[in-house]
Order: sequence, then structure tokens, then C-alpha cells
Amino acid sequence: LSPAACAIIRALIHCSLVWTSCNNETATEGLLDLIYSQVRPREMSKFFWQHLEHDINLLSCATGKSKDEACLLLHLVLRDVVLKNPAQSSGMGTYSTLLAKEAREKWEKCFNDAYIQPTLRQLDTSLHEATQLLLNDKKEDRDRLFYMVYERVSVSPNTILPHLWSYRSRITLEHLSQTLKTWEYPILNEFLKEEPILRATQYIPGIVQLQQQFYDLYHRRLDKTEAAQITVGDFVRGLKIEHKKRLFCKKMNCVKTAWTLVKDKLPEYARVHVPPKYLQKTTWDDSLPLSYLIPTLTGPGVCTVALVDLLVGAHNDFMEKCHSELKKKQKTEWRKHKIPVSHIQQCHLLDYEHHLLSIVLSHCHYSLHHGKGQDVTYDYPALEKHLVDRFIHGKPLIQLEIPQVVYRKDVYSAMTFANIRKKVKPQVKLGNREQKDIINELRTTQNIRDCLDDVEIIIGFLSSGGGDANIELRKYVKRALKMEDRFKSKKALEYCHLGHILSLWETLSVQMSKNLTLAQQEPFDSLHEIFLQPLQTKDEGGEDQIGELNRFLRGIDLSPFLNLLYEFIETSVRHLDSQNKDWPLLDTLEAHLDQYGLDPLLPDIGKRFPKSITVSQAVATWKAIVSYQQHYEREIYF
Repeated sequence: LSPAACAIIRALIHCSLVWTSCNNETATEGLLDLIYSQVRPREMSKFFWQHLEHDINLLSCATGKSKDEACLLLHLVLRDVVLKNPAQSSGMGTYSTLLAKEAREKWEKCFNDAYIQPTLRQLDTSLHEATQLLLNDKKEDRDRLFYMVYERVSVSPNTILPHLWSYRSRITLEHLSQTLKTWEYPILNEFLKEEPILRATQYIPGIVQLQQQFYDLYHRRLDKTEAAQITVGDFVRGLKIEHKKRLFCKKMNCVKTAWTLVKDKLPEYARVHVPPKYLQKTTWDDSLPLSYLIPTLTGPGVCTVALVDLLVGAHNDFMEKCHSELKKKQKTEWRKHKIPVSHIQQCHLLDYEHHLLSIVLSHCHYSLHHGKGQDVTYDYPALEKHLVDRFIHGKPLIQLEIPQVVYRKDVYSAMTFANIRKKVKPQVKLGNREQKDIINELRTTQNIRDCLDDVEIIIGFLSSGGGDANIELRKYVKRALKMEDRFKSKKALEYCHLGHILSLWETLSVQMSKNLTLAQQEPFDSLHEIFLQPLQTKDEGGEDQIGELNRFLRGIDLSPFLNLLYEFIETSVRHLDSQNKDWPLLDTLEAHLDQYGLDPLLPDIGKRFPKSITVSQAVATWKAIVSYQQHYEREIYF
């Protein structure tokens, strides 16, 4: 629907709601169910009336007419509804057939075609005829103001008020669109049709700079859970330099303004899917989680990715259509050039918002005749040429290259670890003494976490670029990553080569997760809850899974199996779908080892591990092994 048609349908709906709330007390309770805001029953009619006034304002803006003329336009539509043959509106359906969204959309289209568009196509003529009827019907002595507005009575200069000009048609883009009835000017038509989206393209540089900023800050450095806990307000307060705060707020306003202009177009035009919950609830204020601004293809970060995708697509589509039309008219091939979106500046875009109205006014002929109102015409050929020369010539196409942030935990995938084993080989185990020295040096869980953050960064680089397994970790950290000073464990730098990197990750990860488990905290953050199901006990009436698991653990070497299960949960279970939750845990683990060429389980383990334990209980199984191991070690030492 066009903006004018949408405003008319909204106004008619709110008219019926105002009438019902004023005249039908029994319907009050049903109407309250339609309102999301907290409204008292006695204030309901006022609530709907305010919405109706807003609709009138929207219709006035969409048509370029005064509010009085917008009200008159509504009367003309209602007149057609009453006078036209109902057969002409066939297909609109009845109440019982309008319960589905698709049926309501069909009704809107039929209503628009039958009653709204015929009136809008002859808008000026219809309004003029209706106004003349009103002027002929009213009495001058009772409606003197009405006659003054339409110059049917003489008005002395002293009584002319600036307010009377608000009843004149205003020169706006909406008015220009309403008067342009011909397709002889395809570029001008296409521009006016896509103008709301094209207006938002001026904000592409600010949004892309914000995405790049968060990519540089958080790529492989931030966990998904942490991103959801930090708010935009927290981030701004963390910026100590005032200039950086102002620059960030400016970029943030680019996102907010562009989102407001085009969010309703995202489901239809953007190639990147944005879940409806983000479209409805996203408010770009200080309480917004930072994860909405971090560019990713899943989760809240998809909002800014889809926004840039839509804006770049709108810019390129418009430029392609303009080049095609200019080629037809001027019989010349326009040279197209492309610029990466990361290099885009304001001069490359259709940055017209502050100049366009003055250009429209310069090609507008406005005349007034006493008693006949104003006459507004536009020089369409000159306006289109000016538009092309000023805003379109020389503008490039944009290459879309959005930096995708990978969260720290997303580094954990079986494929990533397989790449490291292939590109940095051989991968070997650290000795027990070296592992203990590293853990004893770090001591606290926080220090282990900080060291693990650095190891995960190294894993990210090695998985993509590879390396020589014999290179000392100290040299790689110092020369390639420039992060020797921040690396927490000097023992790790002393003992490890790149061939130890997975063993170092395993040592730190397992120890940190053990500490969290024994402290009654969750060791596997941001793991889906379907994989957090508990093990059954004999008292629960099912199989005694905990008892069976304890009997199994008495006959195996605990540490290697615990480490293997941890890697399996982090690199494989984390990425499984909910439909995989009921798979047997042991079978899934063996398939994982076989798929990535890892050493198979010992035959004794395959025979004795409880068959009833499923993937959904993987975390509970790991926790149970940690508790069993602690109890076992206490028995040995004490």
C-alpha cells in the first residue's frame, strides 16, 4: 500500500473504534484486549481519538494537503463505500474469513483498488468539487472563517493571519509524488518510489565504521554470553576520552535513524533474515545489549548486518536502473566502478536530504488566484535532469564486505581443531609435570580464564593460517601476535611450542571447568539448555544412570577420558541441533572420533559405558566424572 492508502485504512479503522468506544459499552472489554498500553476504560475513546488525529496528520503529509483536506478526503472515500455497488468489492471477504493475515492483506488490497485509488487518482479535482459543494452549502454569516480561507469574502490586510497559509497545499516530496502521473520520467519516478530507503543510504559509512570498530575490538576475544550482558551504556561509560564518546554516539545515531526509516522493509527486501522478535522489540538506547551491534549472521548481531545489506542493495539497484535508463536516452555506455563498503564516504552516496527540497522548489511554478486558490505545477524534465546531474552522475556501485565477528566460543569446532592438527603437526601432549607447573603458576580461576583467552586467539590464527609445530610459543606470541607482555603464563611460554597448543588449551580449559563445577557454577556457558539434562538415579524410578556410570569409571584412566569428553562437548555437542539430543552419547562420541581421524576409544570403554546416557546428558555426565574424580583423589591422599 502507498503511504496515503495506508493512512486512510488506519484512519477508517480508528474511526470505527472511536465510535464503538463511545456508543457500545458492552464492547469495552473486548476493545481493551486490542490495546497493548495501559488504558483505563473511561479513557478509551480519547486513546483512539489520539490515534485518529495521528492518522490524519500522516494522511496530510502523504498527500501534501492540509489536515482539513485530509479529513475531506476520508469523507470522499466513505462516500464511495456507500454509493458504489457492493459487487465491485467482491473478494473482500467477511469477518469470519479475515482471521488469517493473508486474508487481511487481500482485503486491504481489494479495498484499496475499489475505493481509495480511484479517489487518489483524481485527488485535486475531487477535493475542489467537494470544497465547492461545501462553499455553496454553508452560510457566510455562520462560517466566515471557512469563507476567508477559500477567499470567498474580502479580507482586509490587517486580518490576514499566517495561520491561514496552513490550509494551502504544501510543496513536499509527497505532493510531488502525488502529482506525477506519467511514466515519461522513469528515473524521477523510481527515485520518488524508493526515496525513504534511499534517504537512509547516507548512514552507511557510520554503520560500517561501527561494525568495523566492534570487529577490531571483539573478534575472537569476546564470548557470546558476555556480549549479551554488556549494554551500550556500559560501553559508552567505558570510553574515557570525550572525543571517542561523541564519535560513538554519532555512529549510534546513524544506526538508530536508518533502522527507523527502513525496518519495515527488512522482511521484504533484505537478503539476510531478521527474526521478527528483533524487528518488534529493538530499541537503540543505552539499555540495548552490545550483541545487537556486533556484526554476526546469527543472533541479535544480524540486525546491523541486514540493515547494511538492505541499504547497499537499494543503492546498487537504483544506480543500475539509472544507468540503464540513461543508456537508452543518451545512447552511451556508462562506465561503472565499484568501491568496497569499508571505503565508502559520504561523497559516494545519494546524500540529498538537505538539498532536495530546495531543488524541487527551484523547478516548481506556484501561482495564486483570488477566489480560485493556488496552482502548483512542476517542471518534471528539468527536475529529473537536475537530479541526475547533482546526485547520480559519478556515483559508484558498492561491494558488500561486512566483517563477521566470531565469538570466542565459536572458535571451538571440530573442524577448527582438525585444521590445526592438519596444518600444525604433530600435535603432542604436554607432560604431567609441565601441566602442573602451568596450573600452579596461574593458581586462580580468573588467571586461568585470562590465559585461556590468549590461547583461543592463537588457536583462531593457527586454524586459518597454520604454522610450524616446532616454533616456540614465546617467539610466535612475540613476533606474530605482538602480545608477549599480556600473556599470563610464563611457564607456558617456556615449555610450549606450537605443537603443544591444543594440549595447552585442553589443560587450561579442563582445569577451569573443573574449578567452576566444584564451585557449583556452570562450566559450559552459552550451551543450549537441551544439552543440560540431568542423569537419572535409582530413586527416580528409571535406570540408575549415575550408578552405572560410577561402576564404569572404576576401571578406566579418568583424566584422558575426562579431557576427551570435554573437547567433544565444546567442539561437537555445542554445534548440534535439538533433533540430535536423544542420540546415544557413546555412539555419537565414537562417530566424532572416526569423522576427524582421532584415536578410537579402547574396546573396554565401548563395552562398559552406559548405553542409556544420551547427548542431552553430556554435560551432566562430565560433571559427574569431575565429582567422582575429586572423591577418588581424596581417598588416595587421605
